[in-house]
Amino acid sequence: MNDNDLKKLSLILAKQLELQNELLSLEQSKTKVLTDGDISKLEEIMKQEQSFVCKCDDQQKKYQTFLTETSHSNITLKQLVTEYDADNKFQLQTLLSSLEDLFGRLKKANNINTKILQSRLSVIGNCLSITGIKDAVTYNKDGRF
Repeated sequence: MNDNDLKKLSLILAKQLELQNELLSLEQSKTKVLTDGDISKLEEIMKQEQSFVCKCDDQQKKYQTFLTETSHSNITLKQLVTEYDADNKFQLQTLLSSLEDLFGRLKKANNINTKILQSRLSVIGNCLSITGIKDAVTYNKDGRF
């Protein structure tokens, strides 16, 4: 792998880091919105998230294309960084560490949001059972309850 390839990889990872940071910001906003129970803001955030997920998918495709073009599709990013940028000349190790940290923070934010949603669903379930509704209210294929 030559210097141009390593620079290209560095740019791909930097863009991925930027996108993931924006996604983390959305997840943190979602936590506040879920806590406040503001459904309209939640819908806005989810639309924004969908856009970021698509952008992240595109970035992942660029990364996979890069690996294929450089004949490294059978190597992990960590192995690639260790093998080709051990001296951190191209900041690959720094980017990799930042991504790993960010993925951990995203997972934590996502887990918090999941717990908030589960708690809210539990409250709704309890309210339904108190009112005597035993089965979940769902739509049939014909659009009726």
